[in-house]
Amino acid sequence: MYRKLLIGVLVAAIAVTAASVAFGASSKRSTTQLTLWHNYGTEGNAVATNNLVKAFEKLHPDIKIRVVSQPADNYFALLQSSAISHTSPDLATMWTGLFDLKYAKFLLNLKPYFTSAETSKLNGISYMAPDFNIANGFLVMSR
Repeated sequence: MYRKLLIGVLVAAIAVTAASVAFGASSKRSTTQLTLWHNYGTEGNAVATNNLVKAFEKLHPDIKIRVVSQPADNYFALLQSSAISHTSPDLATMWTGLFDLKYAKFLLNLKPYFTSAETSKLNGISYMAPDFNIANGFLVMSR
């Protein structure tokens, strides 16, 4: 169950970021480069993440995602320092829950970039953020 939720969160994050990039793109199509950080090492979740990215890139050939494995022991310190220095990744896997609240000032609400119809297609994803509900928003690292 946890793995399915984790993979669901990753898929949603990729979809949300890709859609936000698409909204900001000009009419001339060029390849968009995104960076995704994770702290899965080389185990099953890392393999699943890489496979999800490959499948996403196949469906969206104008978006390329560079997957970067970061060390787990200081992952959140790396995320925080990269946000402060404006070098953060476009996407980052994170645990959900109260743990994330201390990073709220480094996160961006993406709800304004999506219609209700688009967000209604995301099922089974529960995030924790102040006043969060499925219609309220999605959060990602900001630059």
